[in-house]
Amino acid sequence: MVAAVASMLGAAAPAQAAYGYYGAIATSRSGAYGIANNYGSFSDAEQAAVDACGAGCRVLVSWSNGCGVLASSNTQWSAAARSSYTAARSAALSRLSGGWVVDWRCTAGYSL
Repeated sequence: MVAAVASMLGAAAPAQAAYGYYGAIATSRSGAYGIANNYGSFSDAEQAAVDACGAGCRVLVSWSNGCGVLASSNTQWSAAARSSYTAARSAALSRLSGGWVVDWRCTAGYSL
């Protein structure tokens, strides 16, 4: 999905990027979260993120070939995935007032 969006926007993948890697972020209302990265499919990444998060968790965002960012404010979670950390961070924080980055991951070959 991220790669498709990036290609539609004219953004090129990094030269060292590896394709076919998936990530996901899951959260719970209790404040737990889990991040999975570099899995072979969306479903595997999403299941791994939920497993890492624990009971009552749900997937907020999943991506392929890019970066995912989890952000928070005092009252809510926000997550976004884009072709770079910088773009994902900006998107996640734009949905919050006074938020901060909690955690992030980029699939193989993707970074800032």
